[in-house]
Amino acid sequence: EKGVIFADLLTAQRDHPQVLEKILGKVVRADEGKFAALTAALGQSGILVFVPKGVQLEAPLHSIFWGPGNGLIYFSHLLVFVDDGASLTYVHESASDSAAEGQSLHAGIVEIHVGQEASLNFVELQSWGTHFWNISHERAQVEREGSLEWIFGSLGSRLTKNFSEISLVGEGARGRMSGFYFSDKNQHLDHDTQQNHFARNTTSDLLFKGALRDHSR
Repeated sequence: EKGVIFADLLTAQRDHPQVLEKILGKVVRADEGKFAALTAALGQSGILVFVPKGVQLEAPLHSIFWGPGNGLIYFSHLLVFVDDGASLTYVHESASDSAAEGQSLHAGIVEIHVGQEASLNFVELQSWGTHFWNISHERAQVEREGSLEWIFGSLGSRLTKNFSEISLVGEGARGRMSGFYFSDKNQHLDHDTQQNHFARNTTSDLLFKGALRDHSR
């Protein structure tokens, strides 16, 4: 009733092309890496979240990307647009069971826009099976006086390489990136983070905590 859109990517392409055009490929370009290019070219699974100007969502939104089986490649494209003066809490999970043999790959893109004086709390949880190789390119763009709280939970996969950036492009923008990780056996979890201050009086913070067992890194 308030114009909020929460839809899978194929539905968004059919029913909301004008909204999709606002963010698709605008925050993360397809030429930023091989896996970003692969996802942009072949990925059809994903989510569009759009919150119009001034709309304050009190209840959180929640989505799950499930990848069963092995010997497969999965792509996901997550698009979150919080317009000026709006607010949202959004939880997204990526998960699968574990396979004793074989390997699977997940390649993902996450594009986030936080408008002027808007607020987003984004929780991103990863519990892929131990046969998964997980590579993603993720960036949030925060406008004037906007606020982003970005929380990562990293538990699964054989290897994760996660490029995550907050671009503070408007004066007074705020961004905080935090996370937790628990690994064992021979897992390798690599969170490559950046906070880019492109405007005056911007503020950022970063804190990850976790525990490692066995030969994990």
